[in-house]
Amino acid sequence: MSLAVQRLSREFRSPVTTGLIAGVLALAIFGVVRGGTFILVDSLVTGAIWALVAAGLALTFGVMGVPNFAQGEFFMVGTLSGYLVYTALSGVQGRPYVPFVTILMALVVGFVLGALVDLAVFSQMRRRIREGWVMNTFVVTVGISVVMINAHQLIWGTDYKGIVAYFDGPPIHVLGVSVALDRVFAISVAAVSIAGLWWLLSYSRIGRAIRAVSQDEPGALMVGINVGRMRTLTFAISSGLAALAGATLLFQFPSFPFVGVKPLYVAWTVVILAGLGNVGGAVVAGFIIALLEANTGFFIGSAWEDVVPFALIVLILAVRPTGLFGRAVRSVWEQ
Repeated sequence: MSLAVQRLSREFRSPVTTGLIAGVLALAIFGVVRGGTFILVDSLVTGAIWALVAAGLALTFGVMGVPNFAQGEFFMVGTLSGYLVYTALSGVQGRPYVPFVTILMALVVGFVLGALVDLAVFSQMRRRIREGWVMNTFVVTVGISVVMINAHQLIWGTDYKGIVAYFDGPPIHVLGVSVALDRVFAISVAAVSIAGLWWLLSYSRIGRAIRAVSQDEPGALMVGINVGRMRTLTFAISSGLAALAGATLLFQFPSFPFVGVKPLYVAWTVVILAGLGNVGGAVVAGFIIALLEANTGFFIGSAWEDVVPFALIVLILAVRPTGLFGRAVRSVWEQ
């Protein structure tokens, strides 16, 4: 069992965490009994995507100390890249490999753009700024967000650019619920991506280097780890995951300048709920938020979908300020 999994399992022993998990399970059972299994299936699909976006956000904060408020715009980059690639392949649409090529290209675009942003902005800041790092990066990421939104608006306009579906086949039946192939595709991509991220961070040499930078930057420098390169790689991975999520959900989130707003605030909801910098906790919290949204939308109304998760955050932070699975967070400069 990896160190991250061991820490996460210890956090589950907290009375607050245990109580909430028990409440969520009870809510899931109640939703399935009263509303049907489609609530559970919908929560799995949506939760997988929220977990994917939030995991990258948590990774960026945990390693770099950067509260990335431009994460939603990398989601937007993914939707735009996916749309452009998919339409460019219009001559072979219907082929089973087209959706995979589309999302892989979006992943590459997001990864490369994230690396360029870090090299052009954050690497330069790290050479000059030691005090007020979090506040400065907060302002910078908001600025990056504004630039990316306006670039989309100026170059590609404000029209919605989306697709009806990646796959034309009939839906499959899961637990008595018809699930469109695109949604099966989305949860499969998210599951594989989250598993890949977990393996990368837990077992690969690069992942161990990233975790070393997160836990002890001076120690990482002493053993010869290129800290700057690991930070750039971290931001690139985070951006690539957001872009991958955007392209995967292109059928649900058509590209336009502000398409990343909801994924951004949901991702921050997930990250705060899990505990800042906790990647494993963000994955769990992503499914919790999705389950709450699905049940709220079905039993109360769609207008309340965003109210309940935020109200939950307020209550949890009042009792447990570090989040469900988090501990006191220090930026990399304060460690």
